Amino acid sequence: MSELIDETATWKYAQQVREIMQMFVHQHYTGRVLVFLFLLSYLCESLAVECENFQDELEKIMEMDAIVLLRGMAWSNDKLVRALNEVTRAREKMTTWLMVGCDLRHSDMEREKQRVVEEFDKRRDRLRNATPRFSSASNRGADCERASAL
Repeated sequence: MSELIDETATWKYAQQVREIMQMFVHQHYTGRVLVFLFLLSYLCESLAVECENFQDELEKIMEMDAIVLLRGMAWSNDKLVRALNEVTRAREKMTTWLMVGCDLRHSDMEREKQRVVEEFDKRRDRLRNATPRFSSASNRGADCERASAL
């Protein structure tokens, strides 16, 4: 599925996707939207973990000459911010689709929908929280690069 998600996790996610689709067997559009949000949430979480791990490693080596490592971070930070904006836009569009048929859903279905959306928001927020840390490291890298140029 993605380099960010290992095979073991993929199997677990496939089981959860199957459960969501079974619950929404008569509301396929809702099931597909929830599966999309479900998978996107795990991508957000995986990306946040990568950012956090990178930041931790970077903090360990900041006392060394890390300019080579830091040169690409400004570019990476821009990509991360754009990705987060796209994720947020996707969330807004999916929320609109989730309103379709809401009056026909059983309370169990509504609870499941709410659970998936809340889990998505939690994982997206983890990525959102990782972005400033990443940006801060990127700015430090740019400062180091400017200082070495002098």
